[in-house]
Amino acid sequence: MGQPIMPAAAKSFSKLLAPEQSLIRKLLEQEKDERYRYLLKHGNIHHIEAETYSIYVELPQIPNIIIVYRRPGERELNPEKINLDSRGLKHIPLLEGEEKVKY
Repeated sequence: MGQPIMPAAAKSFSKLLAPEQSLIRKLLEQEKDERYRYLLKHGNIHHIEAETYSIYVELPQIPNIIIVYRRPGERELNPEKINLDSRGLKHIPLLEGEEKVKY
């Protein structure tokens, strides 16, 4: 299988990647989290964060609502905080799996 995808060193800003098919295939090969895989397969992916591989996705069942989903490893590193600054969001997204985030 290739080398595992690892988040780059944390930066003060996050680069958003276009959802290229080669990156999506690589994430599907390496990520075991079923919800993450479902969103990659069935959602309209708007962006993928370069450092964390968090996804910004829209599902056909709930159009015009952006869902943000972090990989479990990233969520475990920082369960109470998620940074949504400078992401070009037009509304507050639906945060899936983020029950521990402090508001």
